[in-house]
Amino acid sequence: VDVYVAGSTTPLTKLKPAGILDPLEPELILPDVVDPVKWRGGTLPWVDKDHYILAPAPSPASSILLNTDLVDKSEISSYLDLINPKWKGKINITNPVRPGASGKWATVMGSEIMGWDFMRNLVKMDPLIAGDNRSSVEWVAKGKSAIALGPSAELIIEFKNAGAKIELIIPREGTYLVAGNTPISVINNRPHPNSARLFINWYLSKEGQDILAKYDVRQSSRLDASIEGLPDVKLIIPGVKYFNSEREEFLSKEPEYLQMIKEIFTTLIQ
Repeated sequence: VDVYVAGSTTPLTKLKPAGILDPLEPELILPDVVDPVKWRGGTLPWVDKDHYILAPAPSPASSILLNTDLVDKSEISSYLDLINPKWKGKINITNPVRPGASGKWATVMGSEIMGWDFMRNLVKMDPLIAGDNRSSVEWVAKGKSAIALGPSAELIIEFKNAGAKIELIIPREGTYLVAGNTPISVINNRPHPNSARLFINWYLSKEGQDILAKYDVRQSSRLDASIEGLPDVKLIIPGVKYFNSEREEFLSKEPEYLQMIKEIFTTLIQ
C-alpha cells in the first residue's frame, strides 16, 4: 500500500501509533496545494498536530430532521427546545453507542456543543432508538417520529427527492463537520513513492477536489473547488457555527465520550 484514503480515526488512533505512516507534509509539493489561502480558514485542514493526516473535505453533519406536517420549524430554534414534554416519545436517534454518524452526533453534542447534562435530559424524553440510519429517516418521513437526531444527509436527500415532507434544520448552537472517507495519509516503506506523491498532490489539487466534491457529494475545504450540483444539506452556510470533529483533540477522546454516551443511554439500550 502507498496511500491511505479513508476516515481519520483509524490512521490517527491505529496506524500512526503503530508506526505505519510517514508524515504527509513533506509529500506536498504543488504550490497551490501548500498555499494556505487556497483553504478555508487560511490553513491546510490537518487532523493532527504532526501533520500526518489531512482531511480536505469536512462537510456539515445533519443535525435535526423534522416532519413538517408534525413540527413547525419555528418550534425548534435551539437544541434545548427538544427538552419539551410535547416531544416526549416523538424523537428518534440511531443507536448512539455505535461508532458512526449517530455516535458522532451524540459525542459531539455531549462533549462540545451542549454538554452531558443536556444528553441526560434528552434521555428523559424517551427517544426511540432506530436500528439503522434508514429507519431513523424513514420514521420521520412516515410520521412514526416527529424528529430525528443526527440523520444521514444522503438519506435525507433520497427521501426528499421521493416527496417526503421533511426538513433539515440547524439550531442556533450550530452543528459540526465530518470528513467521511476523504482524509488522506501516506504509508511508510511504500513501494511506489513517486506515484504516491503524484496522487497525493493531484488529490489535493483543484481538479482532484472538484472530482471528490462531485462523486462523494461533499464540499471541499479548497475555496476554489466547485460546489456545482451539491445539495443544500451538504453546503457550509455562512454565519452558522461549526465544530470541526476531524481534530486530534476530539478524535483521541472519542472512545471516552462513547463510554459516557453508553452510560447515559443505558436505560434505553441494553
